[in-house]
Amino acid sequence: RVDTVIVVVPPGSFLSAIRLMLPKHARLIAVVHDLQGIMAMSTKSWVRKIVASMAGWTERRGLAACDKVVCLSESMHKAVVENYRIDGEKCEVHYPFVTLSESAATGNTLQAYFPQGFFHVVYAGALAEKQQPRVLVEFFERLCRKRSDVMCHIFSEGAYFEVLQKETEKRKINRIFFHELVPDEQLAELYERSTVQVVPQVRGTGPGAFPSKLPNLLAAGVPVFAMCDRDSELAEVIRESQAGIAIDNTDLDVWVEQMEQFLIRVGQTPHAVFRSRASDYVNKKFNLDRLIAAMV
Repeated sequence: RVDTVIVVVPPGSFLSAIRLMLPKHARLIAVVHDLQGIMAMSTKSWVRKIVASMAGWTERRGLAACDKVVCLSESMHKAVVENYRIDGEKCEVHYPFVTLSESAATGNTLQAYFPQGFFHVVYAGALAEKQQPRVLVEFFERLCRKRSDVMCHIFSEGAYFEVLQKETEKRKINRIFFHELVPDEQLAELYERSTVQVVPQVRGTGPGAFPSKLPNLLAAGVPVFAMCDRDSELAEVIRESQAGIAIDNTDLDVWVEQMEQFLIRVGQTPHAVFRSRASDYVNKKFNLDRLIAAMV
């Protein structure tokens, strides 16, 4: 008696099998968070080229078996239609939606992590190749050496997180802190206490993924410092929403210089100002109701 199956991918390798298991009348809808065929090329090598080719092939077969494919950005939609040759008639774009409650209380649970008198530069979320973890930590190190009034925080977990935490502790780098991911009920407080949140994206991977936390950051009014391709959709959204800046230079010293200027500009501005500035854009762009309507 199944009418609709909604699948969040990746992984997309099992989509064809699900299609075979379903009755003929049932609809199969894929919500694509990452295109592994593109994200696998975050590191350039012949091995990765083979892996990316295999991942793209399985994803293409799986998405072709779906009745509807929901992409999280326009650039992802273009890649699905042009690179994966999926029928454009069944592909739609629906950006990630805001999951942060408007009435969420900020609280004081994280107060000890964020002492007064400092700018707090934060990365929070998954830490894998597409976030350039080693480059991110080196950027934080250079920033802390340059500015004595900056604290850098990484809220994450996993293999990269643990290795980088141990390496940083051995080098005794001051004012770079590693924390566990916070539960959902503490997100509002984390955003409120962050002076700036950084969003790194490996060059060339823009069509493969769109940061799902961005709507929450905009809705919370946190200034965003994105390191990404200038022509990426992430950079375009940052510019349109006036939520921060997007830097495409690969020189870490340039990142530090730009971050210094950014902190001076936004460090004393209340989040409410950014929240108000981005409000209409967030309601228009990151709308859950339209996604639900597309599925019903």
